[in-house]
Amino acid sequence: MIELCEVKRVKRGTAFVELVKTDKCDGCNMCAFNKRKSMLVPTQCDISVEVGQTVEVEMPTRSVGAAALLIYAIPLLFMVVGVLIGLVGGVWLQVGLCAAGLAAGLLCAFLIDRAYRKKSGVLPKVLRVVDKDCGSDGSECESANA
Repeated sequence: MIELCEVKRVKRGTAFVELVKTDKCDGCNMCAFNKRKSMLVPTQCDISVEVGQTVEVEMPTRSVGAAALLIYAIPLLFMVVGVLIGLVGGVWLQVGLCAAGLAAGLLCAFLIDRAYRKKSGVLPKVLRVVDKDCGSDGSECESANA
């Protein structure tokens, strides 16, 4: 799916764009809009863009549901392991190991998420900069440029 988005921030090959919820988004559930009308999305950007420009962004077709489940499950798993190890000691040892397991799980999830986002095809990708005077599909500019 191709979307038009506005660049809000650019940082080392990643453009953060504002994705606005449209009618096409209703049944997809790929993005976590919840009740918000828009969200800031990191995108892979191999071209030069500036803040405020409108860009054409290709959304990934692969489902990232399994990865999201993994990211949530890892901290919980580490926390439960900490609690189970803490059963051999007192309550405060159990609480401490639970907190340490949660912290270690969050760190591990952060590192896995960072590595996963670098994989090709997972992040949305900026295709090109779109002139704001063009129509929504860019056809008016293509015919004007020809």
